[in-house]
Amino acid sequence: MRRSLPAIALLALVLVATAAAAATDPAAPLTYEKALKAAKHEGKVLVIDFYADW
Repeated sequence: MRRSLPAIALLALVLVATAAAAATDPAAPLTYEKALKAAKHEGKVLVIDFYADW
């Protein structure tokens, strides 16, 4: 029983960390306004990438 407690705690920590990382996807698309605000805040240039498959 004593050996399984640290293993369960480690598993819980890994699951929480994985869920938190999945919830904050840095590559998620933003609205134009949010992207422009973030670019100004970070002092970066905003690049808009788009395509069409027709």
